[in-house]
Amino acid sequence: MFKYQITLFACGFVASCSSAAPSSTNAPNEPAPTPGRGPEEVVPASALEAGACDDAPLLTLDDMDAGKGNAERIAIDVVPAPNIMCTLLACYPASGSRPTSKPSCCNQCGGGYGAQHGETLRITFVGFAGCRGMDCNLHCEPFGLNPRTTYRIVGKNNFSKAYTNGAIYNKSSFIVEKYCLTSSRNP
Repeated sequence: MFKYQITLFACGFVASCSSAAPSSTNAPNEPAPTPGRGPEEVVPASALEAGACDDAPLLTLDDMDAGKGNAERIAIDVVPAPNIMCTLLACYPASGSRPTSKPSCCNQCGGGYGAQHGETLRITFVGFAGCRGMDCNLHCEPFGLNPRTTYRIVGKNNFSKAYTNGAIYNKSSFIVEKYCLTSSRNP
C-alpha cells in the first residue's frame, strides 16, 4: 500500500507518493503493490475444450462490423486484448527530490479485455475479471497481459453503429457466456 502526500501550491498541483509497509488489510486477491508485473500470457484452466462453443452461430469480425448478430447469442474467434488505463500522477519521493529511473509505483491501473477490427469496430468483453494493480505490478486475468491464443467466445452481442453511440466507430458490448480454446495461436 502507498501513502500519498499531496501538496498544493499557488501555481499548481503536485502529487507525490512514497512507499509504506504493506497493509494486512488488503483484499485476499489483491496483488501487493511491489514491483513485478503479472504473466504475459495465461491459458486459463476455465477455458472449455474446442467444440464446447459450437452451439452458437460463428460470425467474423467483418460480420459484426456490418451489424450482423446484433442482440443475438453468437460466437466469435478472437485473441482478447487488454484495454488498460492508468492514472498519470507526477510521482516524487516523499523527500521532494526528483524521481530516479526506478519506477515509483504510484499510478493506479485498471481495465478489461476487448478486441478491435481495424479502425471501425471496438468490442468490449463484459464478464472477464480484467486488469488491476499499480503501474509497476499490473495483473490481468484470465488471459494475462499479452495474450496470443485465439479463443472462441460465446455471448450476447450488443452492437451500436458509429455516430449513434457517441463514437466515430462501431461498438459492441459483448456479454460473455463462455469461452473455448481453438487450435490457433499467434506468435
